Amino acid sequence: MKKILILLLSLALILSLVACGGNDNDIDNPPDETQDQGELPDEDLNGEDDEDDEEDDDGSIGSSGYNPGDHESYVTFSDAYYEFTGNITDNASKSDEVLYGQVLVLSPEMHVFDYLLPLMLFGETLEDMEIQVQDEVLKLFIGEGKTLVSAEAERISDNKYVMTTARKDGKEFIGEVEYFPNIDATRLITTEDGEMAMLFEYTKNKDGYAAQYYFNQPMGGSYGQEPIKKWCVYRYMFSGLEGSCARFDDVGEPATIIGDVPGEEEFIDGATHWVTITNDEFTGELDGVSF
Repeated sequence: MKKILILLLSLALILSLVACGGNDNDIDNPPDETQDQGELPDEDLNGEDDEDDEEDDDGSIGSSGYNPGDHESYVTFSDAYYEFTGNITDNASKSDEVLYGQVLVLSPEMHVFDYLLPLMLFGETLEDMEIQVQDEVLKLFIGEGKTLVSAEAERISDNKYVMTTARKDGKEFIGEVEYFPNIDATRLITTEDGEMAMLFEYTKNKDGYAAQYYFNQPMGGSYGQEPIKKWCVYRYMFSGLEGSCARFDDVGEPATIIGDVPGEEEFIDGATHWVTITNDEFTGELDGVSF
């Protein structure tokens, strides 16, 4: 069972022991039309067998560095992602531009927590054990004092599932997760009230990862009024503690990176804001200032 689920079940057990009928815990906004999602890669990305990614006879992991049998793809990606972005934050004091401007390219997940909920709870696939205990997991987010009134996850196939959540404010989110085991890649598309709300993808890339988020980002506005929003793409490409992160403002839906990852320079070319860290030193452009 995935580490995230274990943590949640532990929390559920603690809560049930502390209070028998106790108290109960939140969730952003939609868009207009977007371009059609680009062509998906060939069907063999979803296949069960691939020589490069198979576990070798001696039990070692194939060249992708990931063993599909581990069912830990999203957890492994998240650990690597937070280690990389944490290194940027740890070294930000070396550059005033990064110290004050890192928020422009980091932590998009803070804006889209509700859209990412399927991955955060169940990861890249919905396993038998998770189906059996999903009621226990989901009730942590449902009920009095909480945002959700209902939530349900349904497995479509071994590598695909859908999670539907309804909020007290009447909004409905549907998150569709698809996993490509032979290249260790995952796509999540979330709709809000039937409209595209977020696209998130990550994929193993050589000895690191590439990832991108696409959603309607709050960009400012006047106090007491609806925030001004624009569709933005956040992109990350990293290996260990080194790599690049970028944000593209007011853009259309990006081409998929699953099965077709460009080079790092091309990946961030044309970004509104970007940062590259190498040997704990920065280059980039944030808020119009190059360094």
